[in-house]
Amino acid sequence: MSSDGGQAEFEILIKTLRQYQVVNYICIAAAVWMGTDTIFNLSDEIELIWKSPWSLPKILYLIARYLGVFDTIFTAYADVNTTAGIKVCTFWKWYIQLGGPLLFFIVTNIIFIMRLHALYNKSKKLLVFLVAGFLVNLGFGLYSTMGATLPEHVIPRPIPEFPGCAYLTVNDDVTFFGWIPSAVFALVFFCLTVAKLLRVLKEHTPANTPNVMTLENVRANLGPLYMAFMRDGAFFFALLFATELSCALIWANFKGTAIALTVIPLYVSVYSYVASHLLLNLRHAAKQREYLSDLPDGQGEDLKGGKAVRRQSFGLSTSYHEMQFAERSGEEEPQ
Repeated sequence: MSSDGGQAEFEILIKTLRQYQVVNYICIAAAVWMGTDTIFNLSDEIELIWKSPWSLPKILYLIARYLGVFDTIFTAYADVNTTAGIKVCTFWKWYIQLGGPLLFFIVTNIIFIMRLHALYNKSKKLLVFLVAGFLVNLGFGLYSTMGATLPEHVIPRPIPEFPGCAYLTVNDDVTFFGWIPSAVFALVFFCLTVAKLLRVLKEHTPANTPNVMTLENVRANLGPLYMAFMRDGAFFFALLFATELSCALIWANFKGTAIALTVIPLYVSVYSYVASHLLLNLRHAAKQREYLSDLPDGQGEDLKGGKAVRRQSFGLSTSYHEMQFAERSGEEEPQ
């Protein structure tokens, strides 16, 4: 009987080691993805971010862009380290729950809220709604995190060369409920963006137009700055929702195993990509709009498919300028 029990424990150990290996692969893949994306966009980042004056969006961008890379590399290193003691593993337990990922969650959601606030012409009611939703989301996240982390105990390594830290998990079910509000909140971001797009297109499209959502109609009625708001917002917020939902399903199906930890690099890498590109693409579009507005009459129309390329984005100029999402010079067009 004792030999059977020892064999079973050995098989569990081998299975756990293989699962940690999968987690490490995903961490490395996430870090490579974010690092590669940073390199490919480095010229735009230097021109549009680093050379711009210091502002809140610039600080948020740098945190969202580089904290994600650091966090995934740090996670991969911690998961292969074989010398960390109980104190280091206890610190790591709290960092992975309330350190980098929590700061990352706050920073990226501030970017998303500012983005929608600008899109809706700085509506105070919408801002109150979004901030309240964020606080509820944060509250659920803290509750689920603390509920899972407080009972969790660091235990000695089962074997000397066991990678990472070993924990005795007591209550893993509560963590699942932290992902649901985040998925709902991401869906709200997406719906608000699409609703604004439909309303603007209906207001600026002739009544006899059969389908306002065609690409030709969108290009003909939205300038590059507004196109960046709508295109990126709809796509990226849909990506956030899909990511949050995937994380919830992964956690629900693999809770209590190392595989559940794959949600952390998945979540961090996608949020880093989305938050940084929401700001970078917007500034790139603002620069393009400024370039087109400097062309002689008629020369900028063919570049984006219509005269509307030179029009302002229907009342967003003040919001852009004041919040410095897209920094530009020249006269402000009428609201």
